[in-house]
Amino acid sequence: MGRIEQVIHALLAVIGNETIAQESRHSLAVALRAYLAQLPPHIVELKNQGQLPPDAVWACLDAFLATNSS
Repeated sequence: MGRIEQVIHALLAVIGNETIAQESRHSLAVALRAYLAQLPPHIVELKNQGQLPPDAVWACLDAFLATNSS
């Protein structure tokens, strides 16, 4: 699980970096969504059931998904 959290954290950090061009940030947001779509189903189930630690990575991911739904 640690590697998954590292990837999510890294992508969210870059997406949130306002010094990077908006087009690049948008492309990374698309990449993040593609990455999330490839997660093993059991991880998604654990996340949806609230069984993963409520640390900063998952909270930031929830905030990102809530504000960038499409």
